[in-house]
Amino acid sequence: MANVNKKIISKGKATEEKEKKSSKSPVTVEVVDGIFVFHGGKGGHNITERKNKALEPYGKCIYNYGLLLELIPGDQTSRINQNIGNCRYVHNNYLAERIKCY
Repeated sequence: MANVNKKIISKGKATEEKEKKSSKSPVTVEVVDGIFVFHGGKGGHNITERKNKALEPYGKCIYNYGLLLELIPGDQTSRINQNIGNCRYVHNNYLAERIKCY
């Protein structure tokens, strides 16, 4: 008998065979003064799909332009980490100057 919880690795994403059951709470939407207010949607990684299903009756949709970055170990890992540290320093220094001016 096959293991039902066995993970299948495909192109870097892990999915579970048992995931067919929806354990995510549904998303509902209401319009308040022309603004869409969402309720529910706890759990799950990508809530945009569920929000779009709730917006279908209104003929609207949400676009998710989020980026998912993965650092792959290699010869440039130290340079990437150095660049991230430099960006953090510049941002924090700029923020400190803005707070001082304010």
